[in-house]
Amino acid sequence: MQKIPRRLPSIASLATIIAAGAFIAACAAPSSSNGDLRPERLAQLQHICADTMQLDPGNVHFEDCMVVLGDVARKLDRGREQP
Repeated sequence: MQKIPRRLPSIASLATIIAAGAFIAACAAPSSSNGDLRPERLAQLQHICADTMQLDPGNVHFEDCMVVLGDVARKLDRGREQP
């Protein structure tokens, strides 16, 4: 039987794998970005995402909702703090 020689992955393949890993890591990172918000504000955001938007906690769409609303809440809070 003849052995099939193993090919080394090309540089483009390695770059694609690294880029895909970085993209996945970047997508996963935002879910914890609301740790700086007050518990009352987090409860408001959870209410909006779960009850108003009808998204299930733990679902990727729920997490996306929380991230987006968290960003908006931080901007609103900063705007209120400025004179």
